[in-house]
Order: sequence, then structure tokens, then C-alpha cells
Amino acid sequence: MLKKILQAAALAAAVLASVPGMAAEADTAKVRVYYGDLDLSNQAGIETLDRRLTRAVEAVCPSDNGVVELSLKRVIALCRAAKHAEIAPARQSILAAAARNAPATFATAQ
Repeated sequence: MLKKILQAAALAAAVLASVPGMAAEADTAKVRVYYGDLDLSNQAGIETLDRRLTRAVEAVCPSDNGVVELSLKRVIALCRAAKHAEIAPARQSILAAAARNAPATFATAQ
């Protein structure tokens, strides 16, 4: 159980890495993505993990609710794409560990 909590914390750290040029709120936001309750050996579990990761990325990047200016929409889309790219290695590590039925280990860069 402790290993799962540490894995979730590492994944959250990956989600929270800063994106240059974004608002200060994105740099200080904290999101924890818990996946210890998921069965990642099946597609439903993986889809649930991906939904949670997407919600975490959306929580860290600025909201696009009510945004009409195209340049702001582009900044938000770039933030989300960058965050998804940052967490992709951690996601792959989690899924590989689940496939091996072994705990995942992470190295995060700040």
C-alpha cells in the first residue's frame, strides 16, 4: 500500500512540473492521481487511469471555460499537451509494472 501511495505521489509530481510561460497558479497547483484501486491489467482500468490523468492535467493548466480568444485557447492546449507529454513516461512505467505485477519506480525532474 505504501508503494502505491509513493507511486501516486511520483505521478503527481510529474503532472505538476512547470510549463514555461504559464500562469503562476499552474506552477503551484498540486494534484494527486491515485490509481491503487485500479486493475491495470484490463482496458477498463487503463481507461479510468487515463481519465484521472486527463482531469489532473486539466486541473493544473488554466481552464478553457468561457475562453473565446484563440490565442488563449492555444496556450491552454499547449499546456495540456506539454503536461500529457511530461506524464507519458510515468504512465508507461505504471502500465509496464502492472503488466509485470511489480511496483513501478520513478525518477522525476523538477
